[in-house]
Amino acid sequence: MYGSQANCDDDQKLLVAYERWNGQVKQTVPAEQLLVYDVRQRWEPLGKVLKVPIPNEPFPCIDERKVMLALKNKVCRLLGQYFNILLSLLLALRPAMHFSGNGFHFY
Repeated sequence: MYGSQANCDDDQKLLVAYERWNGQVKQTVPAEQLLVYDVRQRWEPLGKVLKVPIPNEPFPCIDERKVMLALKNKVCRLLGQYFNILLSLLLALRPAMHFSGNGFHFY
């Protein structure tokens, strides 16, 4: 990614490699065939380049970091609930179980 000199363990080096790659693309691709797009520009540049009408609906804006953090929190909460249920079941069954060389046995 971004050339063979990119070091994904070093954020500063990765940023330099990213900027270098973008510079190479801008030098290589003819200006009339290249769209350097900033999502804050919304629909207009996309419609112009693609030669399609600009949609009448709002441009989708998602704070991906916020969405990913919410998803992570939901997954952690669900895993915690499953762990608590499993632990509760094991503790509830413990008095009725014993382990021998042949595995778990119930009384």
